[in-house]
Amino acid sequence: MTIYRKDQFGLWLPADFDGVFEWDFLDGAFGPSIRPMDHDCVIERNGQFLVFETKQSGATLKTGPRIAFEAQQSLGCFTHVFLHFTVDGAERCQECGRVTQPPKHPDAITTMEIWKPGGQQTLPQRASSGDVRAFAERWFTYANTKTRAA
Repeated sequence: MTIYRKDQFGLWLPADFDGVFEWDFLDGAFGPSIRPMDHDCVIERNGQFLVFETKQSGATLKTGPRIAFEAQQSLGCFTHVFLHFTVDGAERCQECGRVTQPPKHPDAITTMEIWKPGGQQTLPQRASSGDVRAFAERWFTYANTKTRAA
């Protein structure tokens, strides 16, 4: 997987970060244009999957990930939540240079778009971190009604 903005990535590492694995050795293994990708957050409950992806406001989903997400969605057990955020207001600590309000901080969420199993997709709608949490709680209640396939 390629990290496109290594300078930004290194400024605010996720909890329990254990390093970056360089997937470049697989370049070309799946043809000339398919490359590894990741999910920003995945939750599994009773065979149901909730996948979060974060995108800067105005950014478009690239073709490869779109194909992968649509294929997952067609399986009937994946819900994707695309969180759009703004980088306005990100500041750096004067002493150490670290970002004090990370660009992908929950307070920077502006909209969310939901892709439900089977192909239903919502248009991006205004959202806050509280709205995202409420949706996650509703999804968890739904997933608890399901039985994991044997």
